Amino acid sequence: MVLKRMDKFPKKFHLRLGRELHDLSTIIKCKRKTLNLTQEELAEALEISLDTIKAIECGRRHPSLPMLFMICFTLNIDVSFDV
Repeated sequence: MVLKRMDKFPKKFHLRLGRELHDLSTIIKCKRKTLNLTQEELAEALEISLDTIKAIECGRRHPSLPMLFMICFTLNIDVSFDV
């Protein structure tokens, strides 16, 4: 999945960004399953649509930064930044 705004990033970051976003969707899906939550339950907890969760988990859509933090908080995913 190529982001609509991918052209705003330098070309050298495109491949890495794509991989990171794919990894993110995989982490969200795996953590949800580990917690025995359905997509419906997660969507309800986040007050977003089921279609949005499905799209995020399969990589068709990427969450905004605030939504990403809400997802991480809800699923108890540690957010860290490597500098």
